[in-house]
Amino acid sequence: MKMSTQIIYTCSCGKRFTYSLKYAGRRTQCVGCKKEYTVPEYSDETTPNMQSDDFEISDDFLISDTDMPLFNSDTVGLEDDSNSVPPLKMKVEYEKNTSSKIRQLNNYRVISVLSRGGMGRVSLAQDTILERLVVVKEIRSKYIKSSTFRGRLVQEAKITGFLDHPGIVPVYALETDESGYPFYVMRRIRGISFEEAIEQYHKEKNKARLKDILRRFIDVCQVIAYAHNERVIHRDIKPSNLMIGDFGATFVLDWGLAKKFIEQKDIDALSSEIESQVHEHFTQVNTRVGTKWYKAPEYLKTGESHPTNDIYALGMVLYKILTKKLPYDDSQMSEKQALAIAKAKPPHDVMQTIPKPLSAICMKAIARDVLMRYKSALHLADDVQKWLENEPVSAYQYTLTEKVKQYFSRKKK
Repeated sequence: MKMSTQIIYTCSCGKRFTYSLKYAGRRTQCVGCKKEYTVPEYSDETTPNMQSDDFEISDDFLISDTDMPLFNSDTVGLEDDSNSVPPLKMKVEYEKNTSSKIRQLNNYRVISVLSRGGMGRVSLAQDTILERLVVVKEIRSKYIKSSTFRGRLVQEAKITGFLDHPGIVPVYALETDESGYPFYVMRRIRGISFEEAIEQYHKEKNKARLKDILRRFIDVCQVIAYAHNERVIHRDIKPSNLMIGDFGATFVLDWGLAKKFIEQKDIDALSSEIESQVHEHFTQVNTRVGTKWYKAPEYLKTGESHPTNDIYALGMVLYKILTKKLPYDDSQMSEKQALAIAKAKPPHDVMQTIPKPLSAICMKAIARDVLMRYKSALHLADDVQKWLENEPVSAYQYTLTEKVKQYFSRKKK
């Protein structure tokens, strides 16, 4: 639930600052005494009056986070509440804690809820032993008694913890609270989602930004290739689950639907259980887990999970990078109907400025016939890398004229 609440912070020197919630957790400096501090996160303990639109805060509530970059308080509404704010790096969804004060989960002091999904709630917390900020994931209270969801959370923590890759957020601990309910603790990361990066690119139409996103896309493909090598399928690849870190890293998030596979194909028996227990929007449609339009045709038909399902989803992410939309976005039909009747337009047909080889890469990744699709995420990454280097890609049949142009273009470099 997004809120209009504002943070009113009074420094020890007497200066008063007003911030909107989007600046919570960011580091700044008082223009009066030059003291550095972190704009506090929202929590019930910092706002005794729950009916108020604003809450006041003082030094007593601050948590040290000296590794964060500074931004200038002068531009963020100091006293005169100026609207001249710096551009956001990350959008975060906040909701009010239900407790009357900051909660304690074992050794973790839960400060504020950052976001919530269909099943889980993600919160910012302070590790009171190691004195660092971490992220805690729990099951939402309405589903906490479900053994299916408790099992899913534990499985998510174990699979994420099992995967050891720089592009996967490390799990620090899997624990149970005083009631015996599970939660797990992860490293805190900051950045922007692919969803936001795509939005920014299509506003600017900057070729350099497109190339940067495609390099990040290659990173994602490599993370997924690693997971497949470890016999794990993600099953919910989409732009909102991919993050570009503030300091150059690229992350694949939310392994909540991931599963290990042993045989070549593995029937997903959990889907019907989830469908019978959840009646609001969750990352599932009908009896197939995942997000609409990112689920592969063969998975929709059989319910069998296979690495090729992830490759299809990667192709859909690439389609959205190139066109800002998905091929079936405007369809009022179900996924199965759309895939049976409609035919995806190549990105080049949607936007003539998209290079044909790049369009062909995308279409090969989302081919309905599994045998026509890329055999692995690394093959997909390799073709995108070749396009970035102006080399011939495997997915496209070049004309003689195009080959000559490409050759001389490389020679100029």
